[in-house]
Amino acid sequence: MNNLDIMRFIVGRFTSFSLEIEFSPTSKLDDLLFKIAFLMILATWIKARKTKRAT
Repeated sequence: MNNLDIMRFIVGRFTSFSLEIEFSPTSKLDDLLFKIAFLMILATWIKARKTKRAT
């Protein structure tokens, strides 16, 4: 599984989660936590790519 596959999986999970949340307002906190985790993963991935490119 390469980086692109991982990103596709995360983005797919993120979008399905966001669409699902519109129908269940009770789990807004879960949605928020997932979005924070998603952004942290994305930031880490971008930072790793920049580091790899710099060397």
